[in-house]
Amino acid sequence: MSEIEKPKKIRFLQNMPEGYKIYPVNGLWGGVSARGDLICHFFLEHIELPKEEVQSVKEDGLLGPVERKPKEELTMIRDMQVGIVINLEQAVSIANWILQSVKQFEDARKGEPKK
Repeated sequence: MSEIEKPKKIRFLQNMPEGYKIYPVNGLWGGVSARGDLICHFFLEHIELPKEEVQSVKEDGLLGPVERKPKEELTMIRDMQVGIVINLEQAVSIANWILQSVKQFEDARKGEPKK
């Protein structure tokens, strides 16, 4: 029997199907599942939006400033954008890619050439 010849290169084609979305995120919450996978819930964190606002009407008919009541506690909202489940090997690979990309980004900000 002859051995199957292994390719010397692999070409990956990028495909963005209809409905592909980019989600803004500024945080992550997660942990390890019972099966040993990493679960990541990416979220967008922002202050709570008021249910309503009240503005007085000035004598000239223009709106005055928004009336605000002081709050003792700030409420932050975390809109979960997307969740992923990933195995350990892929998590390490993605973490390394992110660290490398951050380094390139920081170097570019400093005007240093890519390494």
